[in-house]
Amino acid sequence: MKRLFIISILSVICTMFVHAQSMTIVKPSGSSKAPVKAITLDEAYLRCQYQYQWISDTANVNNPHKTDDMILEIGKDISKFYSYKTFMADSLIRISSADEVLANPSKYRGGVNISVFKNYPSDKETVTDKIGTDYYSYEEALPEFDWEICDSTIEIIGYHVQMAECSFRGRDYIAWFTSEIPVSEGPFKFCGLPGLILKISDTSGEHSFTIKGITKCSDTPITIKEYQYLKTDRKKYTRTLHRFKTDPIGFLSATSNVKIAIKNEDGTDNKELAKPKAMTYDFIERDIR
Repeated sequence: MKRLFIISILSVICTMFVHAQSMTIVKPSGSSKAPVKAITLDEAYLRCQYQYQWISDTANVNNPHKTDDMILEIGKDISKFYSYKTFMADSLIRISSADEVLANPSKYRGGVNISVFKNYPSDKETVTDKIGTDYYSYEEALPEFDWEICDSTIEIIGYHVQMAECSFRGRDYIAWFTSEIPVSEGPFKFCGLPGLILKISDTSGEHSFTIKGITKCSDTPITIKEYQYLKTDRKKYTRTLHRFKTDPIGFLSATSNVKIAIKNEDGTDNKELAKPKAMTYDFIERDIR
């Protein structure tokens, strides 16, 4: 429906420009958005909750980590890693009006949009993301990790865990896995150890995933939404995401057929917010520039 498209635009803009005084968004009439269905890929038997922490401004030493609540659903054949915050925010947006979103934008602010489906299709993984108002997806071979298992051991949430190290797409990582849960899984794209990864962080301290809880489950479908994904590859996806992060106004104007004006209180254009800006951090995968 047109209402859902407008709310989607508003939520994106409110998230990026919380200090803007006002904004004008013009979309040609006649746009529509059909209800989105989900297809079941597998049934989860294990549900893991992680806290994802990352630094969004590496030039500012006082910049606190941002955080998100992430879920890893593990099935017999397929796993899904996604943001619980984004899942809840999307659900709330779909039952709210545009005025409600504008009045309290922080209430509708989700987390990261990326989802990772391991072994879907078989021996590959599918990554989906929302950039601006469009949904993107790409497939790649399941990554290979050259893990080096170390002797160091600690305890995390009651599990005996062992240390492992690897390099992956421009970063060096330290992981802690437990053989008490003998599944070769972990957060994001990480896997390949003889046990579930409970914690992993890069050595620069910019990105980390830490387990918060593990629950056995049944009758829990692992699903993927049937959006009209723009299918791409990892290189093109990364460069598209970079365009959006550095020039969101220009990106939305070019890709969404909308006209966006950010205004000051006196009605004049806020040219500063509309300017493209250099990124102050690297993506978690920084092998593509």
